[in-house]
Amino acid sequence: EEDKEKGKMKSRIHRVRKKQYLQDLETENNALKEMVEKLQKRIKLLEAQTESTKESIKGCKSSSTESLGMFTVEEQFKRSEKFLLESVPKMIKETPTQVSYTLMSQAKEAIGLFGRERIAFLK
Repeated sequence: EEDKEKGKMKSRIHRVRKKQYLQDLETENNALKEMVEKLQKRIKLLEAQTESTKESIKGCKSSSTESLGMFTVEEQFKRSEKFLLESVPKMIKETPTQVSYTLMSQAKEAIGLFGRERIAFLK
């Protein structure tokens, strides 16, 4: 009879731990879903900026002698586009927390400490 009670107690403890573990997993899953959604929005924004930059470059009458550093405007744009389309998704998969922190830091710098845009971003 004492063994039955010990078994029941162990089962009860196991069920409580399992329930807590599942709740923790659900919480983490929801946080990751939110992060993915925010990052997807950021990617769309960057893609829109890329398109805008493409249009600006098309309208710009730059020759190969006009360069940004060691690269022409066109080369610089291609390098930036390649980074956005290839490296950023890889970075998101490998280090999502770091990417999220970086995006928030960039947003803070771009928006300012108490701007309306920052408040909207945080919501």
